[in-house]
Amino acid sequence: METTTEGRSNPRLISAMATWLVHYGDLVCTKRLLSFLPKGNSGILAAVIEYAISKGADPKLAIVLKKCKKANGEFLYPHLCKYKVVQEYQIENAEPHLKKWGYFASEIGTKEDAMHTRDYVLEENQNLALRAVFGPGARADILFKLLGNEEISIRQLAAAAGYSYEPVYSEIKRLILNKIVLSRAEGRKLLISLGQPFKGFLAHIPV
Repeated sequence: METTTEGRSNPRLISAMATWLVHYGDLVCTKRLLSFLPKGNSGILAAVIEYAISKGADPKLAIVLKKCKKANGEFLYPHLCKYKVVQEYQIENAEPHLKKWGYFASEIGTKEDAMHTRDYVLEENQNLALRAVFGPGARADILFKLLGNEEISIRQLAAAAGYSYEPVYSEIKRLILNKIVLSRAEGRKLLISLGQPFKGFLAHIPV
């Protein structure tokens, strides 16, 4: 969501976000994205998502739109619209998705020249690689955090992964049942860790 704020002074950031969503939108955890909406300009995000979907991004991203708020008619890039002639041009030629969400700018665009290949991204970002295998939800993010910890409590894990306690607890119960995650009691605290065979598998996931 930082991009929806910082991008207002740097159009390349908005274009880069749109490009990333076109190529890797299937790896976005929409539940987590929804939790971040208050931290940025959700109307800008909505416009970029709709634009990205029109260019081939995963349609599931549209679920985020229901929680986004429309602006009241603002220039997307205020620093570029100091002169009346520029303002009139941006309003008359406003990109349709931006205009729908209350912003004026003539384009969003994509930056294909700045985008790495999917193979490179998955090789360099293990969290995204796990999402590619297990889906962009709590399980992939939980496993990613467990890979970086020898032992951790469920509450610590939930905080580190960015989820509330309940969905993490439910997921851990399933993983313990299937012997993917090991657990031991330490006083009143339950400590969990990845079983070594599965940890080795995750560390060498073929994507």
